[in-house]
Formats: sequence, structure tokens, C-alpha cells
Amino acid sequence: MLLVIMGLLVILLNSLLIRMKKIINIGLVVFVLALWGTIVYRYVNNFFYSQSSIIEEDYNQYSLIKINKRDTFNLANLNRDPFLGKTTIKYKAISINNNSTIKVSNKISKPISSKISTPIPTIQYFGIIKSSSKKDEMIIVKINDVVKKMRLNSEFEGVKVNKVFKDSILISFNKKQLFIKRN
Repeated sequence: MLLVIMGLLVILLNSLLIRMKKIINIGLVVFVLALWGTIVYRYVNNFFYSQSSIIEEDYNQYSLIKINKRDTFNLANLNRDPFLGKTTIKYKAISINNNSTIKVSNKISKPISSKISTPIPTIQYFGIIKSSSKKDEMIIVKINDVVKKMRLNSEFEGVKVNKVFKDSILISFNKKQLFIKRN
């Protein structure tokens, strides 16, 4: 008896689900048709317009806009090349002859190299690697996000290792000496 009741409930629920699916499908079809109908209406409506929908404006009622002249400025000559960092000096040489004629010649001097100090790279000291067979110690250093194994008096990107201690190293960069502590 219980099985018969459960069987009837399953058949009833199946028929309700099928009806719900049909209702949902019909609703979705109506929605999609309405959406596409709106799109087609707006597209086609742009091609068909009446002459009465065009508004003619009287341009005489608007005041004329006064246009100002362009703003002008002078650029100064640069003595320093921004890419090479060299300085050039321009001068005019004037020579006077006995016949009272003046000759002006433009000469450009040789570029004077200005020393631009390069910034100290980011350096981190991680530790020492000792080998039983070799007397040398290798240190692990990170210079400008590049991890490098270096020996004493070795150089990488202008950074030279001068002395090695347990907790720090002494390096030189552009004739400057720095102590770097271990992380």
C-alpha cells in the first residue's frame, strides 16, 4: 500500500515538473522575442523619419565665440644633452682684420662630460658558503634582484667584495666603501 502511494506521488511530481518546464520555456521564448523585437524596431526606426521631426535652429540667436590667439613661448637652448649627459658650450668667435671687416664664426667646443653619479644598487647579503677543500669562501649576495655567488675581491655590476665577516661584508662601489649586514 505504501509503495502504491509513493508511486502515485512520483507520477504527480513528474507531471508538475513537466508543466513547470513548459511554463518556463514559454516565458523565456516570449522574453527573447520581445527583446529581439525591440532591437529590430530601434534599428529600422532610424531609417524612417519624417521631415517634421527635424528641428531647424536659428543660429543668429547665438553669440559668436571669440577665439583668442595662440599662446606662444620661446624654448631655451640646452647646453646639456639629456641622453648622453654631456655638456657643450657654444660660443661665437669674432675676429677683426685691419681693413675693419668683422668675421663671425660659430664654433662648438668639444663636449665636456659631466659626471653623473650612478645610484647605489640594492644589495642584500645572505651568508657564507665554506668548502673544506678550498680556502676560499663564497658569499651569497643579491644585487639588483639578481642572486649571485661571489668570492673575495670579485666584482659584479660595479660592486666589489673587499672583506667578508660572519655577520657582514665590506663592499666598494664607485670608490665608496659600504658595510652590508646579513639578512
